Amino acid sequence: MSTQTQDNLNALMLILNQVKRIDMRIAMDIAGLGNCAVRDHNGNLLPFVWTRQSFNNEHENASLLTRDVLQKHLSGFIEANVAENISMLQKVGDPALLVDWLVRTTEHWERRYAQKRDEKYDISQAVTAAMLETIIDQVIPTLESYYPTALQNIQTRLEQNFDNLEKKPNDNKFYARMLRLVSAEATDTNEQNLESFFWLHRHQHAIMRLLFRIGLRVHNSHPDAQQQTDTGHGSMVAHVGTRRDNQILPTFLQHICMMTGKLLQKKEVCNKAGAYSSLRQRSDVLQEFNNVVINFRMWLETTNCNALFDQINAILSQESWIFYVIDHTSVPVTFSHIHKATVHQAHTLFPNTTQHITCPHCQHLFTPSQVHTDPAHEDEQHEDQLI
Repeated sequence: MSTQTQDNLNALMLILNQVKRIDMRIAMDIAGLGNCAVRDHNGNLLPFVWTRQSFNNEHENASLLTRDVLQKHLSGFIEANVAENISMLQKVGDPALLVDWLVRTTEHWERRYAQKRDEKYDISQAVTAAMLETIIDQVIPTLESYYPTALQNIQTRLEQNFDNLEKKPNDNKFYARMLRLVSAEATDTNEQNLESFFWLHRHQHAIMRLLFRIGLRVHNSHPDAQQQTDTGHGSMVAHVGTRRDNQILPTFLQHICMMTGKLLQKKEVCNKAGAYSSLRQRSDVLQEFNNVVINFRMWLETTNCNALFDQINAILSQESWIFYVIDHTSVPVTFSHIHKATVHQAHTLFPNTTQHITCPHCQHLFTPSQVHTDPAHEDEQHEDQLI
């Protein structure tokens, strides 16, 4: 794989991870506003909030390796290494070195396993259902009552983007990049369309994701993010508009998250099968839901939302619009595609030395015999030190 292709793949992974973080934050906010438990006693997100949601089952990874099995292998790995190096550890004056090694090794295993498990995770079905119901029953009818044609124009523009993407997929540089990276064998346009059909949310689900992922645009509208984008080190999702125009986006997102959270609470308290709540409790929950709906309508009456629709149209006019409707669980790109960390070779850093040297990158000490050893064997030794 060429360096340019690898860089493109790494950039794609970064922006997909940014979209996933926005979705996770939205799910946590909605569940919290709905007075629902978000984390367990270990601090992990509950499946009610964030769970595996993949339509492409053949691309799921790490579903057979449980956490208990991994913990067993990690314990065996640590015990074997300690037993092998017990004579050297007894000579170490500072016991904190052993503790640091244990902590770093454990963190490395846990972080890598979490990344692999998190590849196909998305907002849970319960939270997604509440989001979709809020958009269909509350947001769309209310917006259409105050702005009859604005939302219809957005839906039409979104459908046009889907049509253009199907007819000319290479006209969108981000979509063409994904097709090249994950569809090397599918050269025909029809084959590419069939393979990539589930990569993007469609119809009402697309509208729902677009409106809730406005937080992605709010993040990239921050002055620091804008400066990073201008210097080439920021997000690939570009944005336009002034800071004043962008103030309406977080307010709109706040209102729809509040309505979704209170709707989720209503479902859990009043409509959950097999559960019964007191009349007073049901009345209070319904009153809270009605209050946030009324607040949303009052906000629309007192606010000129043309800037909101302008911002959404600006999103759809850019090539990065696909990231506002993309299904990051269906794109067959995993962490295994990320470029492997560079392993520095002592014989290339110091080719003619006869003294002990320290790698400037990882501080590993090389003996003269290791400096002039076989590069492939040296890589394996150095990788063990890096881990």
